[in-house]
Amino acid sequence: MQEKDAEEYVMIEVCPEEFASYEEAAEFWDTHDTTDYPDAFQTVDVETAFRGRYY
Repeated sequence: MQEKDAEEYVMIEVCPEEFASYEEAAEFWDTHDTTDYPDAFQTVDVETAFRGRYY
C-alpha cells in the first residue's frame, strides 16, 4: 500500500452556517465546489409543470 504525499491532501474550508448577503454566498460558492460539502444540502421533492412555448 502506498502512502500519500502531503500534497495530495486538500484542506476543505468550513462552510458558513449563514451568509450575510446573497453576494457573500455567491463569492463563497464561486470559489468552492459544492461536492466538497454534501452535508450542506438536502434532497427535496419538486413537482413541475412544463408549459408550451409561444413564439
